[in-house]
Amino acid sequence: MRRLAWILVVILGGCLPMFAQSTTPKFEIAPTYSFLRIPKTSTNFNGGSVSAAVSLNRSIQLAADFGGYTGGGGATLVSYLFGPRFLYRGDRLTPFAQALLGGVSETAGLGAYSGSTSFGVALGGGLDVGVSKSIAIRVVQADYFMTRFVGQTQNNVRLSFGIVFRFKK
Repeated sequence: MRRLAWILVVILGGCLPMFAQSTTPKFEIAPTYSFLRIPKTSTNFNGGSVSAAVSLNRSIQLAADFGGYTGGGGATLVSYLFGPRFLYRGDRLTPFAQALLGGVSETAGLGAYSGSTSFGVALGGGLDVGVSKSIAIRVVQADYFMTRFVGQTQNNVRLSFGIVFRFKK
């Protein structure tokens, strides 16, 4: 009986680290300013996006990115993209890479594209710098931002920066 008690103590003692609180945020939300360049039409867009991400583990998140941008000539774009984000969490620095897929809607101002919805892809990454346990600064996020309006591929660039709010529960 004594031996069984010691075995239980050792097993339960080994399980204690599993009950320790994780330093990995469960959820993050990042409102950012974004600059979007569409070289094919020489149009610059300014706007913003909100990215929300749920952590699957310390290094992988599922992200949703919703953006709205306005450009010259009254053109507006709305994007809604989803996919995995891969992170390396350091003490203060968190570089990440992401592959987001979804759609982009153009409402006016880009000629043949006006009023259409396109397939969209954002491939890129960035760097978050921790300010506290619950806040980080997204110093830079750079994405290859591909759209496919009216059967033609547009190879665009999106640059973003902002703040990241991290939630443990």
